[in-house]
Amino acid sequence: MARSGAPVQDPDVARPDPRHGGHGLRSWYGRHITAVMCAAVVICAAAVVVVVKESRSHPAPAQAAAAAAPLRYLGVYEPGSPHSYANVDRFTQTVGRSPNLVLYYSGWPERFKTAFAKTAAAHGATTLVEMDPTKVSLDRIANGAYDPYLVSYARAVAKFGKRVVISFGHEMNGYWYTWSYTHASPASFVAAWRHIVTVFRQHGARNVT
Repeated sequence: MARSGAPVQDPDVARPDPRHGGHGLRSWYGRHITAVMCAAVVICAAAVVVVVKESRSHPAPAQAAAAAAPLRYLGVYEPGSPHSYANVDRFTQTVGRSPNLVLYYSGWPERFKTAFAKTAAAHGATTLVEMDPTKVSLDRIANGAYDPYLVSYARAVAKFGKRVVISFGHEMNGYWYTWSYTHASPASFVAAWRHIVTVFRQHGARNVT
């Protein structure tokens, strides 16, 4: 029985004799080098088989990387939006690249700015609307009090047809807006936001993110 903590040795495996110094080590390695090389060859052969099978069942790494490449966004908000696209054009000329995400802020109960969204789309950009419930009760939004407005908005977005991104109540973690945490509860905010999403889905605005 081996002592606790002592290494267990295989009696069938020869060990180098420390009394012979380096000669003993070389002798031991010489006796076992063939077995080691054979094992290495078998492992390499197995690896080659796996790589060949993988290459046949999957596209080349370059192709896979190209297919999975994420869409990159350059987003911008410029003063004057959504009444004018001029400052966005000026931004494009200044930086030498067109944004593909253009933001405008929408107070309650402003209508969807279809003309601005069409202009953005013509420039290769998706419109991002920051819908803000200024001086509006979040609980009343959640209870359906503003559904006529939301239904009208959802239908306008659906009719536009191209993709639109909608955000709700930005900077809700601050204290400076009527919908922020010092003026409304997190539960009320979540309920209002979920109700808006539900209304949009019910009225065919499937082009909204």
